[in-house]
Amino acid sequence: MNRDLLTRYTARIKVKHIDPVHNSSVLYEDIANTLDGGVNATDDQMGAVLFGCGANGGSMGVVVNATHPTYNSSYFAYQHAVTSGIIVKVMFGYSPDARVKP
Repeated sequence: MNRDLLTRYTARIKVKHIDPVHNSSVLYEDIANTLDGGVNATDDQMGAVLFGCGANGGSMGVVVNATHPTYNSSYFAYQHAVTSGIIVKVMFGYSPDARVKP
């Protein structure tokens, strides 16, 4: 895990749908793996995901495991869902006191 996250103590994670034309859908597992590379991630895999991106956070599209049975299910096809159009953003050093009030 990124040492900056451990020393800054806080992070804010935002998942955003950026393609209003399509019905985008991904698994929470894929979002989690986009953050940390998964349970048995190698150093190279960690470097390619958000927690390995450096001190200031970053954003990237969700890395989808296209072989997962959910994406090939009849329900997924019925919904005309796609696995693109969703990004994950990490902001390190987030302070809850800095929240914008509604």
